[in-house]
Amino acid sequence: MFRNKLTVSGSIALTASEAFTRKNLHRSHAENVAAMKKQTALHLENGVEVPRIGVMAAFGCNYQGDIQVVSTLEDGLVIAEEAGADIKSFSLADTMGWATPVRIERVLGAVPSRCQITRFSPRTDSSPRDNPSSPQRISTLCSPISGARREIRQGEPLYMAASPG
Repeated sequence: MFRNKLTVSGSIALTASEAFTRKNLHRSHAENVAAMKKQTALHLENGVEVPRIGVMAAFGCNYQGDIQVVSTLEDGLVIAEEAGADIKSFSLADTMGWATPVRIERVLGAVPSRCQITRFSPRTDSSPRDNPSSPQRISTLCSPISGARREIRQGEPLYMAASPG
């Protein structure tokens, strides 16, 4: 019935914040890494590709404050390499609305050199915290890829994709 109508793919989903992982998933970062290793292997064993590594709370966390995202990205790359997953993209999620232009610049600057940033696109998904009519403008964001400029607002989800270099 759904043959040729659905695309199924997996991803390696990690959180840059130990505190958020504990509150949200009720497990430690190490336990989450182990779970992602099992999930990735299971996906690949069943013919489901795993083309993406996603990192939540990549720009900061309400429970932990500032976040260092590099080790979490590296954990995802290790999981992918051990399982034989062909990673085509990474996403960094602003799960809690911490992504100011300064934080975005700092996080993107810390992305490992083996991950080439090929696209940077702030998403405009709506969430209960977003209010499009709100005058609370943070700043103008300049894409490191295209040079395009775009205004962002506090709490606006952001998305960054990169590919292994």
